[in-house]
Formats: sequence, C-alpha cells, structure tokens
Amino acid sequence: MHLDLNGWTALIAYLAGPEYVFQRPATYPTRSRDGHPLEPATDEIRALIHEMTAEYLAHAGVPEQPFGVDWEISLPPGVDEGRLHGACMAAHHAIDPNNGRLAAQRMLTALRELLAEPARG
Repeated sequence: MHLDLNGWTALIAYLAGPEYVFQRPATYPTRSRDGHPLEPATDEIRALIHEMTAEYLAHAGVPEQPFGVDWEISLPPGVDEGRLHGACMAAHHAIDPNNGRLAAQRMLTALRELLAEPARG
C-alpha cells in the first residue's frame, strides 16, 4: 500500500520498520482528490513538504527521513488501510496530542500488534 507523502504516514513508515516498508522516489500528485489538475510540484514545494514532514517527525522524536522519498507498506493478510489508520489514530488520540513522543510510542505498540496479527481466514 502506498503511503501519501506527509508527516503522519512518514511516522507510520518509520514505526512499522524495514521489515514492512520500503522507500521509493517520491511522487507528487498531478490531480486533486476530486480529479482537478494540479500544478507540478516545484523544488520549493518539495522542500516545504520535506521540512513540514521533518518537523512532524521531530515532534515525535523520530529522525528526519531522506529527502525525495515516499513509502510503501506491506500489510499482512486481513489488515487493510482502514485498520492500519484506525489503530494508529486510536493510539495517537488516547494521549495528550502535545506529547508527540508518547503518541509515537503508543502508535508503535499498536502498529506492531496489528502487523503481527495472524491472517484472518
């Protein structure tokens, strides 16, 4: 599953770990979610996205990711995008949103439990 290029998904990629994620050259959308064309991402926009992502990760105590990459995550059978984001959101919102490090720890626990689940038949 492709993870959009933002701080939240970069945190998910970092916490899931290399056994579940791999990086690829970043892609930038050419259409909005409702299908309207978007201007190509300039170097300035790409740098801004990277900077905002790095700030989000730093708040969680996570190292900055390489510039110009985004992530793919391999989900085990029975785990879909909705369950992935739901588990992370529940863990994240269970604590003070200003405590990024604790949120990351809770998300790590939730992700590891979810990704280690046996396949549902």
